[in-house]
Order: sequence, then C-alpha cells, then structure tokens
Amino acid sequence: KRINSPSILITAVDASVYPQLRNSSKREENTTHQQGIFDRVLADVPCGGDGTLRKNMGIYKHWSQSGSLSLHPLQLQIACCAARQTKVGGRMVYSTCSMNPI
Repeated sequence: KRINSPSILITAVDASVYPQLRNSSKREENTTHQQGIFDRVLADVPCGGDGTLRKNMGIYKHWSQSGSLSLHPLQLQIACCAARQTKVGGRMVYSTCSMNPI
C-alpha cells in the first residue's frame, strides 16, 4: 500500500554515512551547528542476532558474542546520524532485535 503523503521521506541507503540534510527555506545563521529537519526519525539498526535466538535455534551454532559486539560501533554511528537528522524536540526511534545490554 502506498503512502500518499508529501510529509514523508523513505530512504534505503547506508545510514552510517547519511548526509546532513538542510531546510533550504531557512537560512542557517551559524553553519557550524545545523539542526535536524525531521520531526520523527526511525533508526532500524543491524541486529547482532542474539534477539532472534529464541525463534531460530539454528543461529545459535554460528552466533558469537564478539560478532554481536562488533556491530556496536555501526549501531552507534547510525544512531548518531539519526539524532542529527531529528529536530530539537522531535522523536527518534531506535529499533533493533539485539538483546545485548550495550
């Protein structure tokens, strides 16, 4: 089903290097500190696999804690990019199936 809304932007790109978008209708007085332009941002980050173990026990044979922890820098980078895109007072939702407490 298509969402016929001029108020939504859906992308499928490498979120760890997502460019900082600007609102061309507003002039930034201080170009070193640009605010986000989105009211809401969904950051769906890569899963370390530990959250899906209960549903797929076959993953358990190949899963390792170090493999899961190796995704943390990428998850953090995506979260930081998403936070920069979110307006002050906006809402960023961080989504992952990882159960790791980091």
